[in-house]
Amino acid sequence: MSQANRLFYFLILSLTLLATGCNNPAEISNGDRPTSGPTSGPTSGPASATSSSTPADKATAAPSANVPTAIAPQTAVTAYRVDSTCSDFVPYVVQVEANKAMEQVVSKVLSDEQTGSGFDLAGYRVSVEESTREATVDLRISPQSQRQLVSLSSCEQLALFGSLRETLLGNPDWNIRSVRFTERGKAVVL
Repeated sequence: MSQANRLFYFLILSLTLLATGCNNPAEISNGDRPTSGPTSGPTSGPASATSSSTPADKATAAPSANVPTAIAPQTAVTAYRVDSTCSDFVPYVVQVEANKAMEQVVSKVLSDEQTGSGFDLAGYRVSVEESTREATVDLRISPQSQRQLVSLSSCEQLALFGSLRETLLGNPDWNIRSVRFTERGKAVVL
């Protein structure tokens, strides 16, 4: 093999490794790892650079479908939690995806304010009535939960419902005018 060919293959291999190295699943943090199916490492490596396909084919190969190619734009959102005396709310900033800000901040507040001690949520849904700008948070209590919403102390209720209400009402970009809570579609009565 001539010196020019070796240099050409070395450059192609280097560019291929550089291009695939930027999207290597091993370098992606767990929070960014796709969850819809198994991930696999890069399909090309140094041994494949000398296969019978042309170097141009290797340089233009598309990245694996399950490797994210772009990071969603982030935005800072103010969330609220109840203070240690259970009398007021304390703001804190959460970084979330701009196009899913409300969903993700509600998820963060719920995970922060889950009271533990036998109270477990299986899920939730958030919807906003466009004409009234009323947000509805529909909670799903886990069938295995030892406690229900009515068994939460007044401080636990304030931490859960108050933090969500304050967070949704306190972000002017969302223009939420009121918040109501339901459990599987039925109004929560405490």
